[in-house]
Amino acid sequence: MLTLLYVQRSRNNTVTVPILIPCDEHERQGTATFLVPEPRTPQPVRTFTSEDLRVALRKMWKYEREHFLSILALRRGAQENDTLAVKHASERLTDALKLKHHYDARAGITESDIDFLPFLVRHYGLSPGQEKEALDRFTGYYGIGGGAQADTKRMLSQQMSQALGSVRLVLWWSGTRFRPALYCSDIKSAPYAFALMQKVGVCPHCGQLFTPRRPDQNYCSIPHREAHRVARWRAVKRQKSRKRGGPNGSRKTR
Repeated sequence: MLTLLYVQRSRNNTVTVPILIPCDEHERQGTATFLVPEPRTPQPVRTFTSEDLRVALRKMWKYEREHFLSILALRRGAQENDTLAVKHASERLTDALKLKHHYDARAGITESDIDFLPFLVRHYGLSPGQEKEALDRFTGYYGIGGGAQADTKRMLSQQMSQALGSVRLVLWWSGTRFRPALYCSDIKSAPYAFALMQKVGVCPHCGQLFTPRRPDQNYCSIPHREAHRVARWRAVKRQKSRKRGGPNGSRKTR
């Protein structure tokens, strides 16, 4: 399982680890030389591209798309110490998780439908009485614990690591040399791995995905950059006013 450790890195420090996905023979860029046990027929693979990301976003369910975009927005907000962006991304992530839970409920996935809940409880290291949490993990609804709610970086690390759960770091024979690569047997994990390795952004103002033209570009356009800066200034002003006991806060009593 590939996990995410929150670290600071230079804006100009790029990572060029390819993201590999299974593919048809006519798309083949190489072979999954790293699979064990070795399949009878070699598995063709190719790299995941920015065009694949756009296609994947169109095919995602709404809750999947919202989860992906909120995770990217949360990463950007945490790295830039943008408290307003973090607040909006956290709210968007919470809504995405609630929507996922709603989809499962509509599909009829409930605790009473699964006979092996005791096994799931043991599998996830939980205790009797935590069957609902075990079911949430099994169906892909990962709630946010108290520690993560209080710590943005922990929330980001937990959610991204869950999304990267099926991604494997492999050694791939590519052409004439070995290369490290991230193999995504589950195509749903590929967008997260791609966004982790490449410069892909979500505009803090409009919440839409964009590809930066410069390493330091954090907004899809200049007008949206200025609009977000004004919103941040107003948010800071309101917070200071509340602390002083202004119109939006409670006055101190003597």
